[in-house]
Amino acid sequence: MLNWVDVVGYQHEVIHSGVLRSLLLDERHGVRLARHLSNCSDVRGVVAVAVEGHARGAPGTRADLVATLEMTDRSRRLLAIETKVDSDARREQMEGTAGEGNFAALFAVGLTSLQISDVRPGAWGGEAWTVIDLPAWVDALRNCGVTDSTIGAYMSCVEREHRNHEQARAAAASGTSVCTDAWRIGNRLLAWAWMAEIADAVTKAGHGTFWCHTRISGPVMYWHEAETLLPGENGYLYLDFMVEKELRRRLVVKALRVPSDKRVAVWEAAGAAVSKKAVRARSRPAAAQTGSFKIAAIDLDGMTTDEILPLALDLRAQLAEIAATLI
Repeated sequence: MLNWVDVVGYQHEVIHSGVLRSLLLDERHGVRLARHLSNCSDVRGVVAVAVEGHARGAPGTRADLVATLEMTDRSRRLLAIETKVDSDARREQMEGTAGEGNFAALFAVGLTSLQISDVRPGAWGGEAWTVIDLPAWVDALRNCGVTDSTIGAYMSCVEREHRNHEQARAAAASGTSVCTDAWRIGNRLLAWAWMAEIADAVTKAGHGTFWCHTRISGPVMYWHEAETLLPGENGYLYLDFMVEKELRRRLVVKALRVPSDKRVAVWEAAGAAVSKKAVRARSRPAAAQTGSFKIAAIDLDGMTTDEILPLALDLRAQLAEIAATLI
């Protein structure tokens, strides 16, 4: 039997914002949850929770929820919460969510939970927000000890989503491209689970973070630390992890902001110099265009995360050598 979350649709952010608001306003759970969301133990009460509001002093980004918190010194501070289920998370959005002196939190409970490599606090330093991803939300719900049947039905759906994520990550890490119909959004979940496994492996090895976003071609992870400037301010080379049609996994060498009269030359020279494991892109870049262009790609299908990591690190090191010989 379907519960009310399945009837409405887990993917709708309003469901998760509504449950979170209800728990924040519940005197049995509100303070503990507010402390968790704000990462501040000085919260002593939740005064109110507004839907779709602006935190005082924020640059202009509208938050899904704005909670007024009472602190131990009797002062009041705002907690601005951005809820995301399957949409892309952006650092710029979080930077604009809370003004000075307020708290901010990203509440990510679906695919977004797998896309937050460079959004997590500590990714670059200076992040003035917390992140409640899917595993953290499962823990928070369990710690609340909710007995209400309505919230209980919601919690069962969150736990199911979490199990599906764990299954997809295990499958992706082993190199498989087979998903199951039991997952809410099978192919997309497996694609982002693979991305998350790669991002975690690279970050744990101390080699950077990723900007995760969705293009028409599919999920993309831009490796910040692989960006390599070309001499003379002639653009740069970079690496994208991509999942394309039919779950094809690729590590792609690209270039951006290359002057129009040098685009073909960079494509030819870099394509010839890149790893022998890479296949050069078929199409030459149009000289009249200014956007990014593909140079070469390495097929990662069937490879485990442990096999991909050294290959990716080696290709990243090659970019600096290649860039020095171009232009």
